Amino acid sequence: MNNLFPEDYPDFNEFGPAPCSESFPDAFFTEEPPEGMLKKHFLYAYEREAKSICAACPYARRCLEFAMKDPDKQGIWGGTTERQRAALRRKGITELGKAPSKAAQTAVK
Repeated sequence: MNNLFPEDYPDFNEFGPAPCSESFPDAFFTEEPPEGMLKKHFLYAYEREAKSICAACPYARRCLEFAMKDPDKQGIWGGTTERQRAALRRKGITELGKAPSKAAQTAVK
């Protein structure tokens, strides 16, 4: 794999190119809206666009699993925002497909 990517970066070649690699990157990593545009509406429109691309992506689960490992990962990964991934972590979900531990369940209550 390319040295630009972390060692645990998912393999996005199995099913062909990831749909996000052929789309507008600002949808996944938004900056500030153009002057005069409301920030909330701007971010929501891009978030919707990115999530719709993720919904049809064969790599979405791998992408999300990769992002869940790094709390500082910004942008839309696997159809989730930073805030949504943080909520999953607070619930004790660190790996997809695995239920939270008893300790994590107790801490959430």
